[in-house]
Amino acid sequence: MKRLPQNFAHAACWACALLLLSCQKQDEGVSAEQAVQFSFSYTAAPVTGGRTEDDLAEAAFVYVTVNDAAHHPVKVGQKLQLINFNGRLISEPISLLPGHYLLYDFLVLDKWGNVIFATPRENTEWAYLVADPLDIALTISKDKVAEFSPEVLSARDRRPEAFGYASFTFQNIKTFDFLIAVSAYDTLDNKLNLTEAQVSVFDGSHHPILQRMIPAATSRLTLPDGDENFAILVEKKGYPAYKESFSTSELKQYLGSAEKGPLVVTLRKGHLVFWNSLGSDTEVLHSVAGPALSLFTDGGGIHIPANREYKPGVSGNAITIGPGNYGVAQRVHNVILNDPGKIIDPMKGAIECYFFQNQSPVAYSHNPHRIFDGAYGLLSGLGFMSHDYNEDGLINALTFYLVLGGATVTVSSMDFNAYNGQWVHVAAVWDWSGINGTKDTMRIYINGEKAAAGQDIGWGTVFGTQADIAGGNDNNIARQFFVDEMKIYDYAKTAY
Repeated sequence: MKRLPQNFAHAACWACALLLLSCQKQDEGVSAEQAVQFSFSYTAAPVTGGRTEDDLAEAAFVYVTVNDAAHHPVKVGQKLQLINFNGRLISEPISLLPGHYLLYDFLVLDKWGNVIFATPRENTEWAYLVADPLDIALTISKDKVAEFSPEVLSARDRRPEAFGYASFTFQNIKTFDFLIAVSAYDTLDNKLNLTEAQVSVFDGSHHPILQRMIPAATSRLTLPDGDENFAILVEKKGYPAYKESFSTSELKQYLGSAEKGPLVVTLRKGHLVFWNSLGSDTEVLHSVAGPALSLFTDGGGIHIPANREYKPGVSGNAITIGPGNYGVAQRVHNVILNDPGKIIDPMKGAIECYFFQNQSPVAYSHNPHRIFDGAYGLLSGLGFMSHDYNEDGLINALTFYLVLGGATVTVSSMDFNAYNGQWVHVAAVWDWSGINGTKDTMRIYINGEKAAAGQDIGWGTVFGTQADIAGGNDNNIARQFFVDEMKIYDYAKTAY
């Protein structure tokens, strides 16, 4: 008991910290997280080995993982110090929003990090010895400090598998918190209102590490602290999804006391304005959404019509340029979107499709492979193409550019030849005011990942009269590439 005053001071500090945090949250409008603490009750198991009392005296930490009701991690590998408070061992607190959770891991560690007690999982060898094996339901109520005291068994000299663990060697996971709030633009009152939304976080390997419904308030999320990137996906029914990538250091800036404050995600209603399957002449002339395309027939000089051909694509057939009598430097046009300015917003939007090329473009042989207009096309002012970057056969780039009567602004993803011989999903995205609130104004996505970005502005707002889709150049252009399922949006879509 000689350490009781010091332990009491620790507990008092925790209480003060929780009080200050609660006040800060009320001032900031942060959703009301509640303090959650853990103790434990020991249940004797067969063959204790006579060390139980020593182990109880050595208990220094609890190791917990908390999932939400859908089994998605919320607090992962939290190592919480135990304090002897009036004769009881109780952990330092964590914070959780009111709601229902599941306690997934519960271990008691000594000061060296050795597991000395554990709560067994359901349907394991030792589960019958405790009244409530893991997962244990946790209900967090508003304006109440919650305390939970799972039953534990001695883990000394016992197989982790008997408790439902692969190992009793755990690395303490360092974590960090950041704040996030989601607003939805209401067209009826022309206002941004806080809204509830589903937030999912993925690690750099695209594995989900957190999924949670957050309320219409600023919420605090916890992630593992490491040198990696995270992708944040925000979804709400009736709104286009938000998806953006952040480094650990970037997310750490989104705290209430930091300069940036919470990460504010704004959801605005957007629309699919065009969708053509590109699988046959009939499909070309009858778009799924938006205006129909037309077939290029107005030859003249170096502009000639392609012999259209359709081959199996990602969904049904895809369009390509069939064999024909094409010459070097001839501009071979396939199908046409007339008056693109009627459906495409020059200030913001996105074009996506599936694309396949057999080999990289080569100048004066088959170059460029035009996805949506592009070099030597029909001067729509917006180009998206695969091309021989320096016209020397050395660098294959996927390039997106905007002119529209203003300055030419371009972004390119180099080494696009790495995708030769396979279907890839490609997208060109633009937003004069910044994509997803960032400084990026133009981006290229390949297979759902940001492959190139630029921050220039200055393009104009005036479209040309026609855009060439799946067109190309030169005498060897036939069957060099295929385009399938083209879609155009009136917002800067980033979730692919």
